[in-house]
Amino acid sequence: MAAPNATCAIHVGAVASFACPRCGDFACEQCVHRVHPQSPPMCGTCWSKRSERVQELTKDERQYPPKVALWLGIASLIPGLWPAQVAGFIYSLYLLNKMKTDPQRAGRTSCLVGLVLSTIGLGFSIIIFVAMA
Repeated sequence: MAAPNATCAIHVGAVASFACPRCGDFACEQCVHRVHPQSPPMCGTCWSKRSERVQELTKDERQYPPKVALWLGIASLIPGLWPAQVAGFIYSLYLLNKMKTDPQRAGRTSCLVGLVLSTIGLGFSIIIFVAMA
């Protein structure tokens, strides 16, 4: 929250709506920048500094983890390959949970398919193990 009567450091005369948690400058609603919707706001100056150090992921880089989950799910269909089955199950759940907080992340369908295939493969392995015992 900004102090009463505070004005934006960039837009002269604009009423400040927040103080930047990184530098303390006051900023108005036009200056709000956030990494995620629930993240604390940053002023334009801090956002520019952040952009210089942090590179945005390309579309291929964002889709790489869901592809890993999908391939682990496919590998899970090999009976007895329980490490891939467990890893595929856990990794798919992890990515799906991460997508709840970052809805723009691509690959939800790949993660769901990987989760289903990992579950099927794990189920088959359990059935085979029980049948052999």
